[in-house]
Amino acid sequence: MGRRPLTFDNLTTINTHKEHVQTVEYLANNKRPAIVIAASGMCNGGRVMNYLKAKLGDPRHDVLFVGYQASGTIGRLIQK
Repeated sequence: MGRRPLTFDNLTTINTHKEHVQTVEYLANNKRPAIVIAASGMCNGGRVMNYLKAKLGDPRHDVLFVGYQASGTIGRLIQK
């Protein structure tokens, strides 16, 4: 079997914009738990923006930052 620490049975990789849009809609329209790992560390662009718009207003969801959030970025505003 070997050692594969990043292999998860329920991991879904989003490769296209169409898949991204479908995933955001799916997550926005159901109450199932999910962990979304998205790039754009300071939340100033990219796919993370769609996930934030779909889920951030719901108190059941959290955002975890793994890097520095510079002053004036959306990531810094979310931290406050």
